[in-house]
Amino acid sequence: MSGSRQRFLARAAWIWLTAAGVAACAAPPTATPRAVPRVYTSPYAVPIVRPWAEKYLAETGAPLPFDLDPRPRSAALDLAPTHPGSLLIFDGPPPSDWFVTPLDAVPVVILVHADNPLRDLAPSDLTNLFARRTARWGTLGGSDVEVQPILPLPGEPVRDWFEDAVMRGTPVWPGAWLAPTPEAMLTLVASDPGAVGFLLGTDVPADLTTIRVQGLSPTEVGYPFQLQLLAFAPQEPTGGVREWLGWVQARVTTR
Repeated sequence: MSGSRQRFLARAAWIWLTAAGVAACAAPPTATPRAVPRVYTSPYAVPIVRPWAEKYLAETGAPLPFDLDPRPRSAALDLAPTHPGSLLIFDGPPPSDWFVTPLDAVPVVILVHADNPLRDLAPSDLTNLFARRTARWGTLGGSDVEVQPILPLPGEPVRDWFEDAVMRGTPVWPGAWLAPTPEAMLTLVASDPGAVGFLLGTDVPADLTTIRVQGLSPTEVGYPFQLQLLAFAPQEPTGGVREWLGWVQARVTTR
């Protein structure tokens, strides 16, 4: 065999062995991870929905079958059709051709500063406070301090509910402070003796006061301020999301 042919064969063997070694060291191809379904809800409903997820984990030991994704309702409606298996938890109405099922009716709780002596207000009082037709608490028998309304951001479902059910077409005061999250609402109400605000649910810190409406507290039957939460989706949920939804419905009371 000629020297040139030997050199050619040796070089070919070296290339083959090198390629085989690289292939052996390379990581095996991985499958594209499957997208995790999402449960979309508004920031003000997170303190309601998150405990449902935590209790499901504690009781069943099963992995949570979704990621909780707080977003405005309009954004959630746009995203859900592009993310298979996802679910929305908001008040109604959902799109007409979507799957829908009722969940809990959650109290909308009126909050004031702990130093405010008032404990009971009528819906008309609240209309006047948030429109600031009533500018000082002394007018209603409270301390003689200025009223400072605090509202969720425009588009937040609980704010839309409040404007429909309580304001009834009366504009809210333009000087109202805005709270983008329930945590911000709690902080702002606690910061001003004249503050008045609202949020979903009855988990209220001790440094704030919950107002009765028409003589009823948010935990009493017949309390008039309730927001009905619905679960809805482009298609009926399946798999783990369906199991979690059934678990929730078995444990909440629809009023």
